Amino acid sequence: MCNCINTANKYLREHNGRVKEHMGFTGKMKLTSMLAVQTEKIDPKKRKSPPLLVATFCPMCGEKFPERESVS
Repeated sequence: MCNCINTANKYLREHNGRVKEHMGFTGKMKLTSMLAVQTEKIDPKKRKSPPLLVATFCPMCGEKFPERESVS
């Protein structure tokens, strides 16, 4: 796996920022990290949250992230 997120976080820290990652559980209840792409609501009057969009490739170098087990 690439080290792009850590490298980006070093630069973003200088500007009070960091890459947003989500933690989740695999089907075997192992903790996994996912790189989330930010989404927003189209209609703020609807109560339901927008879906979570997760990257499968590094947006900086294009390397494929390790496969995650399905939750089902």
